[in-house]
Amino acid sequence: MRVLHVIETIDPRTGGPASAFLETAQALAQHPRIEYHAVAHAPTGREALEGLDPGIAGRVQLAQRAGQLTRGDLAQRAIATLDEHAIECLHLHGLWNGDLVRIARAARARAIPYVWQPHGMLMRHAFATRRLKKEVFLAMGLGAVLRRARAIVCCTVGEQQISVGLDRYAGGRSEVVSLPVSCPVGDEEVGALRARARTSFGVPPDAPALVYMGRVHPVKRLDLTLEAFAHAAGDMPDLTFHVFGEGDKDLTRLLCERGEALGVSDRIHWHGWVERARRFEALALGDALILNSRFENFGYVICEAMLVHTRAIATRNLSMAGDLAGAPGAHVVDESPGALARAIVEACSTGPTPEARGWVRGYCAPERVAEQLLELYESVVSGRDPAGEGDPHG
Repeated sequence: MRVLHVIETIDPRTGGPASAFLETAQALAQHPRIEYHAVAHAPTGREALEGLDPGIAGRVQLAQRAGQLTRGDLAQRAIATLDEHAIECLHLHGLWNGDLVRIARAARARAIPYVWQPHGMLMRHAFATRRLKKEVFLAMGLGAVLRRARAIVCCTVGEQQISVGLDRYAGGRSEVVSLPVSCPVGDEEVGALRARARTSFGVPPDAPALVYMGRVHPVKRLDLTLEAFAHAAGDMPDLTFHVFGEGDKDLTRLLCERGEALGVSDRIHWHGWVERARRFEALALGDALILNSRFENFGYVICEAMLVHTRAIATRNLSMAGDLAGAPGAHVVDESPGALARAIVEACSTGPTPEARGWVRGYCAPERVAEQLLELYESVVSGRDPAGEGDPHG
């Protein structure tokens, strides 16, 4: 099966979709029945592909830019790849980009079926942000190519349930396929990784530590996180909070001021962006990772943290929360400072949970995800709908 994946950007600072795209590349490129190709825009150049096997990285073409009103290099390279490699199925990632629309139209003109993975951009909360602009974009062409897609791919059942328009797009067909998550260190190496992380970031071996990793953005609700941390810090005198990420500079300043007002600024460490090569080291630093965003279509960093035995604290509103409930090392709680604070104290008192790694492997092992995607591609190429009743698009 010859497949082409396209995403607007794999800038690692954009968060989960970029990481998911690269993990998917690794999973599919290693599958014996898939000939994998990809085109993506990477502002950091080939540095964005660090950590991938060289042979796999060689299958990812890097475009200079994605176009909005006019065709960009992303569309030109992707359309050329459709022809050059006789692509059988196209997989588009993201949503609000003119080049993706152009690529979908080109595939349609060549009778190449395509599936579309919005990565949460159709979820109600996300869609409501700048809704008018998005409605105009849909009316100007995106809606038409979404309707002609063969399937909309969601990362979780939660994403599928609260996304807008799934009954109108792709003949009403949406499929849930988890994102692949892998870890560069073996289970037996996690203890040494944690010790190295504690030394590297200056954290005493037995001191409780909470970690956040991601963008500094209003949707992440770090103000709520700080409130919860301040409550927990009253019960745990040695507790520290480590923030790995950057983003809105004004928001970062306001959060620092909030930490001072709460009397915990000396226990909050702003480490800035952490490179891909040190990502798991930073996650292993913590006894627990916290994620209480306004919405997430997956929560990639939760699985990454659990792979290095770090416990995960998540609020019930997250799309993954239903799947995560009951998982070893997971604390799924209400969206309140008090509930989060209690979870922080419990998680950071309990310590690492090796069993969490097994749950992640069962939930989103790369080889499992690759098989699910191959099955999806084969069904759309053959024209089978979920019930096996033929092509719903005619």
